[in-house]
This record gives sequence, structure tokens and C-alpha cells, in this order.
Amino acid sequence: MVNGRRRGAMNLIGKTYHKLFSAIDDLPISLFRVFFGLFVVIQFFGIYTPDYIDGHYIQPKIFFPFELFDILHLPVLPESLMYLLFLFVGISGICIAVGIFYKAALLVFLTGFGYIFLLETSYFNNHYYLMLLLGFLLLFTNDRQSLSFDKIFRPGKNTAAQYWQLFLLRAQISVVYFYAGVAKIYPDWLNGTILQDMIQGRRPIEKLEALPLFSEIIHNPSFQHFITYGSMLFDLTIWIFLWSRKTRPAALVLCILFHLLNQYLFTIGIFHLFMISALILFVDGRSLQKSLKKIDMVLQEIFLRICSIQDRKT
Repeated sequence: MVNGRRRGAMNLIGKTYHKLFSAIDDLPISLFRVFFGLFVVIQFFGIYTPDYIDGHYIQPKIFFPFELFDILHLPVLPESLMYLLFLFVGISGICIAVGIFYKAALLVFLTGFGYIFLLETSYFNNHYYLMLLLGFLLLFTNDRQSLSFDKIFRPGKNTAAQYWQLFLLRAQISVVYFYAGVAKIYPDWLNGTILQDMIQGRRPIEKLEALPLFSEIIHNPSFQHFITYGSMLFDLTIWIFLWSRKTRPAALVLCILFHLLNQYLFTIGIFHLFMISALILFVDGRSLQKSLKKIDMVLQEIFLRICSIQDRKT
């Protein structure tokens, strides 16, 4: 009986090892890398404007950094170097998106954005922390991926992507959902106080009332209880359905709708759009390849028809 258990355990370990180190299509990781780089560009060239940098990082003479900043004895950069730092991190986003000097660009991003993140605790934002974590995990993915200039201009030995690389990225996104649910398990959320404050504050509620479906039911106590407990259960469990092939399509649709609604209601930067882009990690690579081929065929057909119409006119 003991030997049987040992054999079962060894078989499980063997299957797990084989699964984690099996070759996979790297298209989901590659597309996420593109989206990740684009969001870095949006963050550093769109949100972090010169006026923003001046008001938040140049003019203040006193900062309240995280402890790690002091432990590492990091200096506060002078004005010229601070602007250069933001510029280089923004450029690193371009390099990440197009896949050129990918690993070096990730190191620039992690070092530069990590410095900015640690410099001032009052500017903390959870999606900044998430971007740093995902950027670190991307370091362990291949630098000659699909959709990258590195693969074209540095055609050395290509190592196939392995499932453990995708697994780590998926696991990090799953933690985000699960912890968002855990964070709602406290009295003020469960007894509806938070939602009532939102209703009385009117800010997001006015946007909801503008929607035909919600205008009639937003003030209904039963609906408010549904929102309170439904959103908590959604966060606690949706990641489970994202991992299952059978439930994944429905879970992806629900996640996209959830994030779009939250993006519409709340002004919290790029977080919800970023999370929508991260859902590409849960899409099967082969399905993505087939979808891209179909899109390519449709675009070619449209192009040929436009050309034929132009030929007739001439």
C-alpha cells in the first residue's frame, strides 16, 4: 500500500514536471508583452507629462520613501536626471512592445520604475506594483518571441516557450482577482456601507443611472446586496473558471464586461484596461493562431476587393 502511494506520488510529480516544461505556442505571452510595453508607453508619455513630473517629483523637497529606498541608500535624483529617468523608462516600453533588446529593456523598466515607485509612498497605486511584478516575471520568458524584432534581427538559437513561463504569469493575474475578493471580506463592505457611501457620493452612481438597465434598479436594496456579495464572489472565484478550458470562454467575457463597467464608473488610471489585456494569457495559443489567420484572410480579401474596384474605375 505504501509502495502504491509512492508510485502514485512519483507519477504525479512526473506528470507535473512534464506539463510545466512542455513546449507551448508563445503567442499569448508575445501579445501580452506587446500590450505591456504599450501600457508602459501610455503611462510614461501620456500620464507622466512634464508638468506632472515637475509637480510630483521635482518641486517637492521632502519625500516619504518606502523603507527599501533608504535601505539601498538611493539618492533623490536632481531635476535633469529625473526627467531623463522618466524618458528612458518610456523608451524601454517601446522596446518591450516591439521586442528589441527585450531583456535589457525590461531591466531598464524594472530599475527605473522601481526607483520611482519606491521614492514616494503617498503615490502608491496597486497597478504600479502589479506592473513591476509582471515585468519581473517577463524576464523569465524568451527574448526571441513571436512578434519581436529580436527574433528577426538576432536569429540565433530559438528556445521554445515552456508552460511554466505562462503558468507564472497566469498565476500572478489569478492572485490579483483572488486578493481583490479577500479585500472585500470585511464588515464595511459586507454590510453595504461602502456601496451606500458610493450612492450618497453620487460620483459613479450618476454614470450608472445614465445606463437604461441600471437607472431603475440601482436604488433597490436587493440589487445592492447582489452587487455587494456578487462582486466579492466574482473576484474570489473567477480565476478558477479562467483556468478551465470548458468555462474559460464565458469567464473571459464576464471579466471583460466587469472591467469595462469599472473603467466606465471609476477613474483609476489604466488598471482595468491593463487587466483586460492580461486576459490574453488565458487564451490558447493555437486558437489565437487560427484567429489571426482568419483575420489575415479577411483583410486580404478586403484589400483585393478594393483593388478590383479601383481597377474598374480606371
